[in-house]
Amino acid sequence: MKEVDNPAMRSVMGPEWAREQRERGLRMDRLYVLDGRHLKTHKMHGLYTGLYEKAEELEKELME
Repeated sequence: MKEVDNPAMRSVMGPEWAREQRERGLRMDRLYVLDGRHLKTHKMHGLYTGLYEKAEELEKELME
């Protein structure tokens, strides 16, 4: 996948903005999996709500 598939967004917002947005999205996807939300049995499956608030805790566990 290209960093920015939409040339309009690349030119309007700039490549730095596009890169930052992609990195934010990847981090949220990582947090989603670290929290177990990818499992259909998780009570928050399909939701990203509250992940940012849990980020430090989830990433700390990853580093241990």
